[in-house]
Amino acid sequence: MSSNDISADLNALSLEHKSPLEQPLPVDTTQYVSICVDYSNIRHFYSTDRDIKVNVRKLVQLLEGDRNVFYRGVAGSSNSTFDMDVIKFFWGSCGYEMYFELRQPRQKETYVDEIVKSMILDKSLGPHTSHMANLKIVLVTGDGNDNHKGCMSFPAVVEYAITKHNRDVEVWSISDCLHERFSRLRRKYPTKLTIMYLDNPKLDLYHHSIY
Repeated sequence: MSSNDISADLNALSLEHKSPLEQPLPVDTTQYVSICVDYSNIRHFYSTDRDIKVNVRKLVQLLEGDRNVFYRGVAGSSNSTFDMDVIKFFWGSCGYEMYFELRQPRQKETYVDEIVKSMILDKSLGPHTSHMANLKIVLVTGDGNDNHKGCMSFPAVVEYAITKHNRDVEVWSISDCLHERFSRLRRKYPTKLTIMYLDNPKLDLYHHSIY
C-alpha cells in the first residue's frame, strides 16, 4: 500500500470519528425568530401613569404569532418582591428565559440592558446558530443610549447583527421611546431592519390593569 493510500485512509478515519460538535451542521433554511425583550423599556405606556401596563400574554402572542421560535428571553427589574413574582409568573408561563433584577426604590437598573444584549449575541449570533440561514432577531426595546462605558448600545448590536451575520432584525418599541439611532439604521438598511410600534391602538396592548 502506498503512502498516499495510507494518508487517505487516516483522513477518512479521522472524519469518521470526529465528535458531533466538530462536524459542520447542514444549512437550515427554516424561518426562525429569536425574541429578546427589554421589559423595563416597554412595560409602561406613559411614564406619568404607571398603572397603564403592557398585557404580557397579548404581547407574546403578537411577537410570536405562528412563527417558529428558536429562543425566548426577557430581562427587567422591579423594586417590589410581589411585583417581581407576578412578572415572573406571566413571562414564565409563556416559556421565556428570565432575568429580573430586584432593586431598591429610586435605584437605577444595573445590567438589565447588558443581559438582553448578551441574549442577542449568544442566542442569535453564537456559533451554534451559524447554520441557521433564516434566523430573524426580534428585539423589543427603544433604548439607544450607551448605558455603560465600553458596552455596545442596542443599535450597535443591531448593526453588528446585520453587517457581520447577515441577520434580519425586527425592532418593537413604543413610538415616543424609540431612539433616533434606530430610525437612522432603518434608513441605512431598509431591507434588513423593520420597526414596529407597540402603542398602535389597533394592537390594544396597554391597559389599566394589574398586569
